[in-house]
Amino acid sequence: MKTRKTVVWFCLLGALLVGASSGAAFVMHTVNTYAGTCSKLDGFPGLLQSTGFLPGGKCVLVDGKCPPKEKCEVDGKKGHCVVDVIDHRSLCVCKPTTVSR
Repeated sequence: MKTRKTVVWFCLLGALLVGASSGAAFVMHTVNTYAGTCSKLDGFPGLLQSTGFLPGGKCVLVDGKCPPKEKCEVDGKKGHCVVDVIDHRSLCVCKPTTVSR
């Protein structure tokens, strides 16, 4: 009887760890997908944006539209604004400028 309880506890602990790690992977995927978005998001990405887990870009929107190649800043790095299609939506995203060597 004691062996069954131990097996059940290990199975529950394993399921809990798998659930927590898959949740963390989903959060990291969402952050990597929507990082630098200047627009206000909705749904789960909007929740991450409002809590500060998602670094937002600082593009200055002109008449609600994204000015292409305008200077902006995301997560302390200088970049430029681009219109990017993410999940079938056109969003204004601040892409960090990479320095070539």
